Amino acid sequence: MNKKFIESKKIDDYEVLTDGGWVDINAIHKTIEYEIYHLKTELGYELFCADNHIVFKNTTEIFIKDLKEGDIIEALIRPVKVLSIEKTGNFENMYDLELEYESNKRYYTNGILSHNTTYIRYLTSKIKKNIIFIAPDMVNHITDPSFIPFLIKNNDTVLIIEDGEPALQSRDGSGRTGAVSNILNLTDGLLSDCLNISIVVTFNMEGKDIDKALLRKGRLLKNYKFDKLSIDKSKSLLEKLEKGKIDVKEPMTLADIYFYESDNNSKVYERKRVGF
Repeated sequence: MNKKFIESKKIDDYEVLTDGGWVDINAIHKTIEYEIYHLKTELGYELFCADNHIVFKNTTEIFIKDLKEGDIIEALIRPVKVLSIEKTGNFENMYDLELEYESNKRYYTNGILSHNTTYIRYLTSKIKKNIIFIAPDMVNHITDPSFIPFLIKNNDTVLIIEDGEPALQSRDGSGRTGAVSNILNLTDGLLSDCLNISIVVTFNMEGKDIDKALLRKGRLLKNYKFDKLSIDKSKSLLEKLEKGKIDVKEPMTLADIYFYESDNNSKVYERKRVGF
């Protein structure tokens, strides 16, 4: 159940430019309508995109809606300063690119480095349980009486909520009280015992903003921040990938490791390429 995508098309003859070189596109997914944000930066780079489109501020993922004028984000030639972010008031369908499994899922859109989710796709390939995708706007309804029979028929399941900030934010702040309460009900108490449902949520916000009740012992089993690998881990992965013994002097991203010493410009490609 993934309400974000309303149409998908497999692709086998296009590539897109990433920060690690040209990468195959596996599919294009048409999304539900989102309000269009207009981002302008130095060097003339600009984007018309959804509020939850992810770019990189100082190598850290950040939503377009959370950017501020003057922020520095990663771009094709060099990091650039954000000049303005404008909500247009218009709504349109968006399109997400699904890149090949080996890539880091970071690619350039109109010269600005962007990101789409990869870990969830990997995770679902490893979990030997049924997977139910829940859009953030549906979290308020997961314990509605009308939804309970569906959960009962699909017990011992993993619910995956992508871009789940609204469902996790503290009830003392701007979070959705119903969403947090419903997640608590599904992960603790009688309903949890009956349904045996686990929940995985991806989010892009500070841990201090998460409702404290969700972080209590016995409720939160695991959390992980995707960041640069340490020097030792970078060396280990480079050796495992048979890149040789590299004198690593600082933490590295997966893109830097997997595409170490790749030449982005020396090869001639016959495949069709997509540029934004």
